Amino acid sequence: LPEPLGEERLRSIGAGERAPAFDLTALVDPLEEHAPPVDVTRISPMMLTPATLVLSDSQLYLHSDAAAAASAAAVSHWPLAHLRRAVRRRHLMRHTALELRFSP
Repeated sequence: LPEPLGEERLRSIGAGERAPAFDLTALVDPLEEHAPPVDVTRISPMMLTPATLVLSDSQLYLHSDAAAAASAAAVSHWPLAHLRRAVRRRHLMRHTALELRFSP
């Protein structure tokens, strides 16, 4: 059986990778107001992916490098009206993660 990834290995996976620049043409409505892009790390089971988060007045956008996350689209977005829960989580033993739950 493969060995589980340790803390050092998880850190090294994301080390040296830069988040992709956010393309403003990906906005659903080009006239919507948005906050400046923020570099983040998308955490999924056994994978850390550099990403760029943009919050607008009606949508939450997450742009991850398609090469780094082959199973995900380059830009994902969710309507803020569907946000049901935001919970602060721990990552690497620090409160630095945020879990967002959206309704379908």
